[in-house]
Amino acid sequence: MMLPGKFMVSISLFLSPVVLADDHAFSISDAWVREAPPIQRILAGYMQIRNDADTPRKITAVNSAIFGSVEIHKTVIKDGMARMEAQHALVIPAMGTTVLEPGGVHLMLIDPQKPLQAGDKVTLELQIAPDETQTIIAEVRRSEGVEPDHSHHHH
Repeated sequence: MMLPGKFMVSISLFLSPVVLADDHAFSISDAWVREAPPIQRILAGYMQIRNDADTPRKITAVNSAIFGSVEIHKTVIKDGMARMEAQHALVIPAMGTTVLEPGGVHLMLIDPQKPLQAGDKVTLELQIAPDETQTIIAEVRRSEGVEPDHSHHHH
């Protein structure tokens, strides 16, 4: 049976939002970088990452033109001492949220090209497997409470 053209158009318009919704299933909120003294060579970055897709998503790298390098780290307590362990990737579970926060998973922002102060903006580019990138803007903020010292971290 042949369907009229108008009917076919209305079907494709009806299906389009379903496809587009999957493209926007990965979202970042509350991205920020901890302010540090100008001599500090390593800063920390935090954010909330939401994955509304039915499958896990993986961040394989983070880049920024303002830093020499960016690494994904996880704070672990071993023998009563906090250590920073580099992570090769960050998996965001299907229909889940991963929070990068002080004392947990976070970004290590190494060798800033200039001192950063509260209110400054930092551009970060997330590499998402298999071949996506997402650019976000993180605000530099003063930390509340005690700041961990990232200058003597160990892998």
